Formats: sequence, C-alpha cells, structure tokens
Amino acid sequence: MKLYVDAGNTRTKWRLADGREGAVASDDISGMERSLASLAGIVTGVFVCSVLGEPFNRRLEALCGQLFGVSPHFARVEHGVLDIVPAYERLDTLGVDRWLGLVFARSHAKSQCSVVVGAGSALTVDLLDAQACHLGGWIAPGCALVEAALGGKVQFARSEAYLKALQSDGALTPPQTSAFGSSTVACVQGGVDAMIRGFLQQVIACAGTEFGGREAVYFLAGGDSPRVEAMLRELDPNLKLVLSSAIVLDALVLWSEWCA
Repeated sequence: MKLYVDAGNTRTKWRLADGREGAVASDDISGMERSLASLAGIVTGVFVCSVLGEPFNRRLEALCGQLFGVSPHFARVEHGVLDIVPAYERLDTLGVDRWLGLVFARSHAKSQCSVVVGAGSALTVDLLDAQACHLGGWIAPGCALVEAALGGKVQFARSEAYLKALQSDGALTPPQTSAFGSSTVACVQGGVDAMIRGFLQQVIACAGTEFGGREAVYFLAGGDSPRVEAMLRELDPNLKLVLSSAIVLDALVLWSEWCA
C-alpha cells in the first residue's frame, strides 16, 4: 500500500492509501517513527514532498528503509507531468510544494486557467494558463510571519495576562464599530488583514490581465485558508474557489500514478 508524506515547514503530514493519516511537528523524525511504526508490513511504496532539505530527507529515507524496507520517492519539479511547463529556467529552484499545487490544479481545472494560493508559513501564488503553462507566481510572508515581525508587541498583545487586563476594564466588551483597532490585538489583526487583502486584490487584478480576461479557478490550501478565503470572497463574491485541506498529499497521489 502506498504512503504519502508532506514534509512542510510547520508540520509533516502523512496519509496511507486507505485514508489513514497523521501528523507530527515539521522535522520530528522520532515522532514520525512512532506515528508510522504500526504500518510496518503494510507500506510497499513511499512518495514524499519535502521542503526541509537533505539532512531531513536522508533521515526519512533511513526510517523508511528501517520500517518498510523501501526507499522513498521524492517528488521533484520536472517537465511533462500533466503537460505542465514550469516557468522557472532552473527547475530545482521552484518549490516542489508549489509545483505539486500546479499538478493538483491542472488535474481538476483541466483546460481552464488556474490560480493556486498557498496560505501557510508563506503566502504563495502561482498561475497556470489553459495550455498548462506556468506563468510564474508571487511569494510573500504569511499571516503568522507578518505578525511575528512585530516581535514583542504581538507577544505581549496575545499574552493571557494582557487579555485578562483588557477584559477586566471592558476594553474587549464594546463591539468593533470602526475599521481601525482600539486595542493592540485588534490593531495587529486589522493591519495584517489589510496587508493580505491588498495582496490578494492585486492577485485577482493581475491574474485577470495575465489570462486576458478569461475566468480562472482559484485553488486555496494551507493553515490560514479560512482567513484568506473570507478575504477572497469579500473581494470577488463570484470567484470560482476550490478549497483543499491537503493539496500536496492529494497531488502526491496524482504524481505517484504518473510515475507508475
């Protein structure tokens, strides 16, 4: 039975072909061993998307050999998969997770134009035209990274003691009637939302230009998907939007079938 592994910057997720799944912290090989130990004797092939680099990949390879007696197949960006033509001259510099997002989009949108939005540690956007040509993309810091850039102010604003203090003096009780915040928490969240919303507004406008006005299907994945989805629907209520809770794992299934 096939095992699919998505080793991302925040979590490493896995899914067995029968639907069983699990997740551990990003580069926690010990956690992976505990999580996968019960699958020994079941797994016959392992297909991996990893953005964690060679040291992690080698440890994962050793673990697969130890538990299953197989070497994992690591996805890499290449020409020909579902006729997709990557925009990058150096294929090894295009994130394999982004490329798999394009594979997923092409499989579902067929000959329609596609925009793949990844709302994770980074906010990524990639465009795929009706002929399966990758038109390039954008990368920006995700919501959490933007908030983290504010350092101690955000940490203080989110601290339990600070929130209790706000609650005790009624600062959190009145409804928010302005677009602007009246507490540090509200100011940070409102500011980050405004930045991300502006980014997405430009994505919609520029994608329309790149596609010559043709309608596109938007694919959205990542931990911040609910936050980004609300913004996209606000910006364009008629947007054709497809949500995927595990776009990389879904794409690995497609890629493994193409490899066969």
